[in-house]
Amino acid sequence: MQKRVYTEQDLSVLESPLEVIRSRPDIYLPFRQVNEENLSVRLVDDVVYLSKGAVAILRWRGWWVVACEEDWVEVSRARWAERRRAATLPQIDDGLRGYFANIVPFPERGANDLHGEVLLTAFANEVFTATAEGSRVCLLGEVPDEGLLECIERSLPRWQRLVAFRMDG
Repeated sequence: MQKRVYTEQDLSVLESPLEVIRSRPDIYLPFRQVNEENLSVRLVDDVVYLSKGAVAILRWRGWWVVACEEDWVEVSRARWAERRRAATLPQIDDGLRGYFANIVPFPERGANDLHGEVLLTAFANEVFTATAEGSRVCLLGEVPDEGLLECIERSLPRWQRLVAFRMDG
């Protein structure tokens, strides 16, 4: 078999982290398929790795919700911001919106692993996150009605963070 030689002309620069993910979803998702179940399982896998608190997946009126008794997003986002400062990397938005829109390394899990929240931003039509302290942030699409939070309160009364998303179809 003849070995292929790649040249500079064979390369293309992908500007957006979301574009990179969308170009090869099979390497980021379990079972190599983009659907609500796989996105939920991927995120829960991250949360379970980071937290000792209870974690739940709930479905409510087309929304898929991952909730936990610990705020895994804030802990992970703060670590990411600190690593970027320590490594003197170029400044990007390392706030909540940036965390959901960028490939955030997950070195605790492996050299080439990443946090799964960006997968929701890449593939879902609507993404929402909330904390028990009252923070509500709509990252994509529409804000779910208050019934979603009431459902979480009944199912996981000590929740601290939730991430909810919805896809077409």
